[in-house]
Amino acid sequence: MKRILVLPLAIFYCITFGQSTNNNIISINPNVKVNVYRFKNKLLDLYKLKFIDTTLTKNYTEIKREDIHAGMFSKNPNSNKVIYKNYYFELKENRDVSISNSNGKLIKTISDPDKNILADNISGNSTIFSVSTGVVVAIRLNEENGYHIKKYDEKGNTLNIWKIAHTIYNKKDNEIESIPFLYYFAHTDNAMIFSSMHHSKAQSTIIMSLNDSTRIKTDKSTGGIIVNPKDNSLAGIISFSDKSMEVNMGTKSWNSINEGWGDAAKTVLNDSILVIARYHNIATGCSVNAYNVNTGNLLWKGDVKQLNVGHSKYYNIVHLTLFENKLILEGNEAYGDYLQVLDLNTGKNLFTEMPVNK
Repeated sequence: MKRILVLPLAIFYCITFGQSTNNNIISINPNVKVNVYRFKNKLLDLYKLKFIDTTLTKNYTEIKREDIHAGMFSKNPNSNKVIYKNYYFELKENRDVSISNSNGKLIKTISDPDKNILADNISGNSTIFSVSTGVVVAIRLNEENGYHIKKYDEKGNTLNIWKIAHTIYNKKDNEIESIPFLYYFAHTDNAMIFSSMHHSKAQSTIIMSLNDSTRIKTDKSTGGIIVNPKDNSLAGIISFSDKSMEVNMGTKSWNSINEGWGDAAKTVLNDSILVIARYHNIATGCSVNAYNVNTGNLLWKGDVKQLNVGHSKYYNIVHLTLFENKLILEGNEAYGDYLQVLDLNTGKNLFTEMPVNK
């Protein structure tokens, strides 16, 4: 009897707890160019929705994963190297910035003028990135010193200098209470966004233009941004309350009841469709819904597979990338990483790769 029971139980385990049956690695015609998405050490053919054998072909184009994220919640620290007009900029540990040419020859070193001020070393909140108009370096200094932000041209000449306060002070009896409330959240080609945490005592968002230095301030915390895919400019922001989600896109503004959960969001804007992947930074799970940009009407709820795991001291980062009519959803959770592909027009799940049950 024992031998009879072993095989069915093994089959039941593989079906119930094993990886997706879609993860078979297939061979492809080496002469046919394919578009792929990199997931861990594998490449997903975005037409066949199968992982390909890269030992047989190098004739493929990788679709870049979107990388818009809240800096302080990044699983990996922001890159300290960027390229701008064929010059290589590197933010050093001592906060100096080095500039090298394409051959690796050092052209210039920009010494940090604030070396005597301690940095507030919150992960992801000191960063360097390039935009169409220059290279931006932001350093989060301790308490009253705030953020010091500089923009350079390709030769290292200073184009702009900004300061953003990130801590407020309240007098309480005979003591001064300091409350850090503002963090680097994200950036686009034309703006840098700072936001408080959703549960912070002070709710605030500051959108600073990287072109003309103007600032827009709101009294709400930002959970996500909307990017115009045509020029990588800021198209809108998303805010959450306990009962609703608010979308602001210039003159367009609408509220939606809580379709999903979480206080963080990644978005894809495609013509009149706005797709929002909503999740918690410190809890498992994700929902993906599509809305009409003009009315806020719900178009569909995505068929998203969940890990549904118990946890403590958890992290959760979601990435949402559009390729033609396919939404690529990648989740990086403390429990494990997953990859799913949804149809842009219906939300139907076309492919799922989940981690092995532990």
